[in-house]
Amino acid sequence: MFHHQTTKWLDKHMLIDQMVNSGVKVTTIARKLGVTQAEIENYFVHPDIPFDIIKKARKNEGSLINIEKIRKLPIHSMLKHKLYQRAVLPKKHPDRLTTDKLQKIKWLLKRDYFNDLGREDQWEMLQQALDYRGTLENTWDLDIERRLKRMSQGELILKFTFNPDSYNNDLNFSDLIN
Repeated sequence: MFHHQTTKWLDKHMLIDQMVNSGVKVTTIARKLGVTQAEIENYFVHPDIPFDIIKKARKNEGSLINIEKIRKLPIHSMLKHKLYQRAVLPKKHPDRLTTDKLQKIKWLLKRDYFNDLGREDQWEMLQQALDYRGTLENTWDLDIERRLKRMSQGELILKFTFNPDSYNNDLNFSDLIN
């Protein structure tokens, strides 16, 4: 179980959970498996994590490691619960909270004054972090539009700049745009 890397964390958790619930002591499990007690305890689920989340994680092969990371986030429990819900969505669901998305959330939480926002604003910001690709693409689109607008304004200014030395009363419209 511990000497082969093919055993998933969730499978190890479930086996250890079954043994502990059967009355086997953690020290006994660790000794028989040839690992430390701390290594066994890494596969326990913290009691603060709601049972329905654990159940959905098992059903949808959710990452209990990510769920534990969510539990440790310095945010309100209501926001944690919303993140838990995202973490246990079905495996291929586009809104599922992945390790990569969780990393973007951690970046956001390190921003100055994030904690000064109200809960609703915090959740909106967290959703932006969850959709970091869409947020980044939107930022790029806005930046491209801004740059194109600046370029086009610059060209218009150059085309219509008046030079009194080259002023000719006989100019027509086609002369102005060339």
